[in-house]
Order: sequence, then structure tokens, then C-alpha cells
Amino acid sequence: NGTDTAWLSVNADAGSTIVLETADVDQLRVYDANGAALQVNHVLAETEDASSFQFTATEDGPIHVAIDAKANSAETVNVRVTSNHGKPIYTDDQIAFQLTDGYWQSFISLPGGFDASPGDTITFDVTGLNDGGKKLARWSLEAWHAATGLNFVETSGTAQITFADNENGAYASVNQDANGFVPDAFVNVSRDWIRTYTTRIDEYGFQTYKHEVGHVLGLGHAGNYNFDPFGPPISWRNDAMYANDGWHRTVIAVQNIYGVPTNVRTGDTVYGFNTNLDGYMKVLFNEMTGQGSSRDVGNEPVTMAIYDSGGRDRIDFRNDTSDQRIWLHQGG
Repeated sequence: NGTDTAWLSVNADAGSTIVLETADVDQLRVYDANGAALQVNHVLAETEDASSFQFTATEDGPIHVAIDAKANSAETVNVRVTSNHGKPIYTDDQIAFQLTDGYWQSFISLPGGFDASPGDTITFDVTGLNDGGKKLARWSLEAWHAATGLNFVETSGTAQITFADNENGAYASVNQDANGFVPDAFVNVSRDWIRTYTTRIDEYGFQTYKHEVGHVLGLGHAGNYNFDPFGPPISWRNDAMYANDGWHRTVIAVQNIYGVPTNVRTGDTVYGFNTNLDGYMKVLFNEMTGQGSSRDVGNEPVTMAIYDSGGRDRIDFRNDTSDQRIWLHQGG
């Protein structure tokens, strides 16, 4: 009949989400370990150039997928398996509440953050850091400005956020007034930490700075945990309260604290090729699109959430050879 069938099997835990994506196929058929049909996805039109669907495994064990395609065709199927490990799926609002309120309440603490709104100024001091730490601190505040619209202004001496690197590990601490507002805060990321995790945009050192500044701004964790050097290692499987997560939910949470900014990238912004952004985003996009080479970018995959206040914007990766996934989810 001019159709070939290929089979693949995926081991999945109960509650796992399995996503299958392919191009130019007649249909995908999914069966459980006993051969019972679970789902069939037809590509209805010959003009369809992609097929994608997902389903949730109801029990542990193998899932078998039959891919029907034109005879002698060479199709590629991408399979992603995400195990929930029994964790619930939270709404965006539930995740935001955990980050802004639930986490702090679990420690009998007031929700925090600065008494500020988009457009207000927050001062910071990086004189206690070496050059690599200064770079990461400034970049992290660029990232948080893009989410909050707060204007972070560098100073020396007394500041609302003071950075240092002379203590072990990475942590943030804040002072709070009677209403929970933060008059001043302290962030430490040790030099050993940065030597281990580097100062590159796509590696964990930068993520650490963003994470600790997030605490200063009033955000908690995805579960009611905190690092304990004498306790068991923290992991998503053991400690997170919900299965789903994403950078856009962090943006929603921090905007619940400070308000939705109207002063972030208000013009016509280009993300990617020929970007008109400055700072670390320009360095990153130029590297990704072959318009520059920088020691500040390594070889790790990058995930980002874009918040933009206005203008006619463009995401352009025309000459990037890597696969890009752009999620235009409502509210995201």
C-alpha cells in the first residue's frame, strides 16, 4: 500500500509525559505493553509538514510506538519523556504563589522584596567582587531589569544590594522591616564557586547569580527546602512540589511582587540575528548566530523567557544551525 511501519519502544513511569514529534508521516500509533491501543494521531492533510502529540502514561512499563510513513522514506522521530514522579501539575498562578508566598510561609517568614515598582531605582555595590564576579553580578541585574523594570544602579559603599565573594558557597540574606519589605540585602558567591562553574553566560555560575538575586527580590524555591551542607542533596525529584516549571513562571511571580513593567524594551526589538540589544544578550545572540565569537559563551544549550513591553519585535535565528524551540503559550 506504499506505506512502511517502524517501531520504537520507550520505558516510562506512571505519570510520565511522552511527547513524539516527527515530519511527513501518515500516522503515529501508540500501544501499551499488552498491545492495547492508547492513542492514534493522524496527519490529516498531505500538506502537513509535522506531527506532534503527547500523552501521559498511566502505569509503569514500556510504551510501543508505530510510525507509518511513505514507503522508502527516511523520517526522524524525536521522543521526549518527562517523568512527573507523582508530582501534580501546577497552574502558573499556583507556581507564582509558591515562589512569592508559600515558600516563605513554610519558614514562618514574611514574603519579601523591595518597596519598589517598575522604573524605581535599586542601588548595588560590587566592589567586593573580583572581575569575573562583577561581570556576573551586572549581567544578573540586566536579566532582572528585563523581568521587573527595576533600574539597578551601581554605586560604591552603602547600597541596597551588596555583593561579596569572601565566604564559602552561594547564598543571599536580607533584612526586612515590619511589613516584610527589604531595605538592604547581601549576596555572596564564592570565588571557588565561580572557578568551578565559570563566568560564561550559558553555564551555572551566571545562573547562580540570577538565582541568589531572585531571593533578594522576594522569590523562594519550587519546594519548601533550603540548602543544608550537612543534609541530603537537594533534587527536583525529592524536593520540588510540582512537576512543571519554566522561566516564564518566574517572570510572572516577580511581576506579582513589583507589578507588570511598561518600561522594558519598548521599541522594535530584534532577538537573534542582527540583534539591537546591548549587554550580555547581545554577546549571546551574536555568538549563537555566527556574528561574533566570545569567550563569554560556551557550548551549553540555552533556555530563556522573553518579556517585552512594546514595539514590533522579531525573533530571528535564520543562520543558526541549532534546532530552536519557540513556545508562544498564552500567559507565557
